[in-house]
Amino acid sequence: MSLLLSLFLAAAQPQRHPALARAGDCGWVHGRFNFANGSSIQRIWVIGTNHMLALHDDDDYYPPSMQRLVKSGRFVPFEHYMYGDFLVCACEQRIEGHMQHVRFKAAKNLIVVSDH
Repeated sequence: MSLLLSLFLAAAQPQRHPALARAGDCGWVHGRFNFANGSSIQRIWVIGTNHMLALHDDDDYYPPSMQRLVKSGRFVPFEHYMYGDFLVCACEQRIEGHMQHVRFKAAKNLIVVSDH
């Protein structure tokens, strides 16, 4: 009986995304990329979590699929959001409640949405 209760309680605990726990970990996240005010202005909110990923302000690498959207004018910083799947690598260990710096490696399934 106590084993069943333990299994039930373990299943009820929020599950942490297995990737990106340590610096150097890479993984796909489904999220919303946008520019925001403050430091680390390029951010990805991992949908379904309260976890925020950030690119360093001087990081100007974008995967080719994202570059095409920016160059075409379909994605304009501070005016649009970009939803999709992002392959990122952690630059630092994940700390609950803090933004975690990452680097882009790839992106797919991108959709641009206006904030107006």
